[in-house]
Amino acid sequence: LGALAGLILPPGHTVSAAPGMPGSAEFGYGAWINLQGSQFNQALSAAVDLQLDWLAVDLDWSLWMPTAATTPDTQALDEVFRIAKNNGIAVMLSFRHAPAWAMTTSGPSADLTNQVLQWLCARYGETLQAIEVFPGANTSAGWGTAPSGAAYASLFTSIKKQFESANIKTGLIAGGLDSAPQVNSETAMTDIDFLRALYTNGARDWMNILSLQLTGLSGDPLNAPDKPASFRHYEAIRQIMAEYQHTNSMIWITRINIPDGTINKDD
Repeated sequence: LGALAGLILPPGHTVSAAPGMPGSAEFGYGAWINLQGSQFNQALSAAVDLQLDWLAVDLDWSLWMPTAATTPDTQALDEVFRIAKNNGIAVMLSFRHAPAWAMTTSGPSADLTNQVLQWLCARYGETLQAIEVFPGANTSAGWGTAPSGAAYASLFTSIKKQFESANIKTGLIAGGLDSAPQVNSETAMTDIDFLRALYTNGARDWMNILSLQLTGLSGDPLNAPDKPASFRHYEAIRQIMAEYQHTNSMIWITRINIPDGTINKDD
């Protein structure tokens, strides 16, 4: 269905958590569901029929709460969580696009972001297993201003500490790295450069799961991993993690585009 798209979560090590999470030995399969999709109800039914492990939902904060006084409409989101809970499906929220009222000069406000995320965790309980925090943070479109590994690390670690203080077990997923942005010093960094910046700012100590968006796939899936348009690009990301001796962290591929039929000049 048009409202469903691919999500792949790799295995962990034991069997106590949802498939794909740290602590689970099982591979996790999921799909995206569009809250505004014309086939929303059919997509929910398909997710149940497919016996998915996960449903992933884009939650655009700027549309959901355009002003601080906006009461967010949770009707569609509530339905996703009702169906997921009743059918043993875990949910990942991809929390993106901070509204203007929640922005600082360096990026989204950590405190305001934390308030909303903790409210979501309280509302949806254990069914909300993971939150992808500002995916595409290596781009200005994802971060809301010029991307900065230091600023992202500061926000992420602040939220993580507040979650731990509140004893919230929902997993926080870092990065949502866009594998093929249009690189410009003001608007985007390569995923490799941004990941190195995260490690410069202590990611080995605070990043348990790194998410990767394979957004520009082109050509043969077996092309060398150094090409951002290659499906195997995740191998290049893993090499950076190994370089920083961070092999106990996980990679989640949270978005895979369908190739549009064009051929990259490098293929």
